[in-house]
Amino acid sequence: MSGTDEVEALLEAGELLPAARALCRRGRHQEAADLFARLALYRDEAACARHAGDPVRAHQAHLRAGAWPEAAADREAAILSAPAGDHERVRRSLGEQCLAAGRPADAAVLFELAGDAEAAAEAYEAAGNLMAAARLHGFLHRDRHAEALLERQLRGLDCAADPDAYAEASLALARTQLKLGRPDRAIPLLQEVERAPVPRSRRREALGLLVRAFAGLGYEAATEAVWLRLVPLLEDPPADYRTWLARVEADMEETGDDELETRWVAGRYRLLRLLGAGGAGQVHLAEDVATGRRVALKLLAGPAGETGSVDRFFREARIARSLEHPSIVRIVEANPQRGYLAMEYMAGGTLGDRLRGGRTLPMPEVKAVVAGITEALAAAHRRGVLHRDIKPENIFFDGVGRPHLGDFGAAHLLTFKQTGTGYLLGTLAYMAPEQLEDRDLSVGTDLWGLAVTAYRAITGRLPFPGPDVAAQQREGPPAVSYVRPELSEEADAFFRRAFSIAPEDRFPDAEAFAAAFEALPDAGGASPPMPKPAVPDAPAPTEATSSRFEIVRRLGERVSLAMDARLGRYVVVEQLPPGNATFGNRLRELAAADNAHLQPILDLDRDSGLVVFGFVEGLPLVEAAPGPRPLPEAARIAADVAYALVDHPGPLRPQRILLVGGRAVVALAGSEALRAGAPPPSDVRPFVGRILGWMATGRDPGEGEAPLVAFGATPPTDAAGLAAFLEGALVPQAAESD
Repeated sequence: MSGTDEVEALLEAGELLPAARALCRRGRHQEAADLFARLALYRDEAACARHAGDPVRAHQAHLRAGAWPEAAADREAAILSAPAGDHERVRRSLGEQCLAAGRPADAAVLFELAGDAEAAAEAYEAAGNLMAAARLHGFLHRDRHAEALLERQLRGLDCAADPDAYAEASLALARTQLKLGRPDRAIPLLQEVERAPVPRSRRREALGLLVRAFAGLGYEAATEAVWLRLVPLLEDPPADYRTWLARVEADMEETGDDELETRWVAGRYRLLRLLGAGGAGQVHLAEDVATGRRVALKLLAGPAGETGSVDRFFREARIARSLEHPSIVRIVEANPQRGYLAMEYMAGGTLGDRLRGGRTLPMPEVKAVVAGITEALAAAHRRGVLHRDIKPENIFFDGVGRPHLGDFGAAHLLTFKQTGTGYLLGTLAYMAPEQLEDRDLSVGTDLWGLAVTAYRAITGRLPFPGPDVAAQQREGPPAVSYVRPELSEEADAFFRRAFSIAPEDRFPDAEAFAAAFEALPDAGGASPPMPKPAVPDAPAPTEATSSRFEIVRRLGERVSLAMDARLGRYVVVEQLPPGNATFGNRLRELAAADNAHLQPILDLDRDSGLVVFGFVEGLPLVEAAPGPRPLPEAARIAADVAYALVDHPGPLRPQRILLVGGRAVVALAGSEALRAGAPPPSDVRPFVGRILGWMATGRDPGEGEAPLVAFGATPPTDAAGLAAFLEGALVPQAAESD
C-alpha cells in the first residue's frame, strides 16, 4: 500500500493520531499539524509547524499548550525569518495570538514594537502595567485616562518599601497633571519626591517640574527658592530660572514634546542626551522603553515631507534593514511620517573621533577596523548595495571596540548609474574618481573610500586633501613609507593598487582587499592625543597590554597610566589579582551602576587580566582644598561623596577623592577596599562628616559625624538619604506661596 493510500485508509477509519504520525514520517507537516490540532495535541502541532517552517503557527500552538518559553522562541524565529518590511505585520499577528491566549503582557510589547500604540496601551492596562499604559495613553493625548491610571498605580505603592518606584509614578502623574493645567495637584507630589531618598536624577526632575508649576502660578518667591535648589543639580545652569524655562520651552517646541525633563518620541523613546546635530537633523541617545535598550535616535530636521532629504534619510533604514549583518549598525525602527530613525547605539563613538587632530592608530588596530568593515561591505555588495560614503565618521565602535559600518543614507543599488547631483552624497576627500566624474560605480568605489580611511588612520593625513582632488588622484598619493618611514614597501604597493584610477585595476572585492591588508607587516604605534609625560620609570608593557595599551607611568604596584589605542585617549589600567573572582564581580556591579561620582570603569577583560578605568583629570581633595571653603560648597562636595558611597563599599581616604570642576569623583583604581571585598557601610556619617569637616575647616578632623550637626537636624545614616539631606540643606525650602 502506498503512503497516500495508507493515510487515506487511516482517515476513513477515524484513526486520526496514526494518520498524523504517518503524515509526519512522509514530510507532510502542515497536514499533520491540522490533524494534531483537531486532536488538541498542541505540542505536536507546534513541532510539525516548526518542521514546516511556520513559526507563527507554532507560536499559536505552543500558546494553546501553555508552553510559554517555547512560544517566546517561536516569536523570535517568526520575526527573524520574516522579510524586513513584514516585521510590523508579523508582530501584530503574534500579539493578537498572545492576547487571545490570555498573555496581555507579551501582547503589549509586540503591539508597541509594531507601532500600534492604541492596542499596546489596552494590552498593558489589561496586564496591570499601569505605568506603561499611562505612557501610551498620554502619547495618544488621552491625558485624563492616563491621570486616572497613574493615580491607581500610586495608590498601590508603598513609598517606604520602594521609594524609587513611588517617585517614578509620582513624577509621571505630576507631568500629566501639569499637561492638564492642574499645577495645584502636581506641587504636593513633587515636593514629596524632593524630600524622599531618591537618586539625584529624580530629585532634579522634581525640582524642574516645581519651577515650572510655581512659575505658571505666578509665585515668584517660591519659584526663586526652588530654582536655587535646582541649580546645583544642573550641568550648565543659566543666570536665572526665566532663562532656563525659555531654554526648556525651546527644546519642547523643537522636539514637538510637551514634557519638561522627560522628553518622548512616539511614546516609546525617552530622550536622554544630544549626541550630535547637523543640517539633516539631530541624533539623541534615547531609551527604548519597549525593550529597555538604549538606541541612537535620528530626528529629521523640519516636518517630514517638507524637505528633499527625507528620501535619503529613510533610504538608510530600508537598505540597512535588508542587510542584517553583525558589522552593520542595526536599524531598530523607522517612521517617515513622524520623522525619526532609531538605530543600535554605538557607545564607542566613531573612527573620526579617534583620528581627530592628526592622530594615528597602530597597524593592528587599523587591521581590525578594515577586517570588520570589509565584512560589512562584502555583505552589502552581495545584496547588490553600494554604500558610497565610506569615511571615518561612518565607522562606529560598540562598547567593546568592535567596528560597525553605519549611515547607509547615501547607499544605492549597483545597477544604478550615478547621475545628476547624486555624487554629492559622498564626501569629497573620500570619493573615487568615478564618483567625481559621474561614471558608473562598482564595488571598487566603496573600497576606494576604505583605502582613504586606512591611509589616514596609518599616516594621520589624507592622501588627497584638495582643493583639486581629481588632479591629486591622477598624480597618486604620497607613499605611506615616506610619511611613516618604519612602514614597508609592501604597504606602498597595497595603496598604489587600492588607488588605481581604473576600478578594474583595484582589488576585485572586499574579501581580496581585506586579505591583502591583513598580510601587511605590523609597524608603528598610535600617536597620543596630547604630549606624553616624560617618565623614566615607565614599566615595559606586559604581553596582555602590548597590543592595545602603551604604558606611560606607573601609579602603583598593579596600576599604570596608559594610552589606549582603541579609545584614543589616556586610561588607567590595573592588573587583576589572580584568583580573586569576587573583585571582578564587584567591578562589574560598579560598572553597571554608572555612578557619576565614581571613576568610570570602561572595560573588564578576564582573559588579559586587566580592568580599564577612565582617566580622571582632577586634583586630590587634600591639594585642591588647602584652606577653609564656604559651607554650601563643603556640603556639596560632601553630598557627592555620599552619592559615591551608595555603590562604593568604603571606607574612603581623602587622598582618593578628586575634585573635577567643583564636584567630587572617587578614584577606584588601586582601591584596597574593593580588592578586600568589604561590605558597604551601614552608617556613612563618619566618612562623609570627615569630608565635610575637612572642606569647611581646611584640616582633617578625623572620622566622625560632628561636622554634620551644623545643619541642625539628625542626618540619615544611609548614603542616598544623607546625600539628599545635604543637598536639601544647601538652600531654604520652597515657600508655599509668595
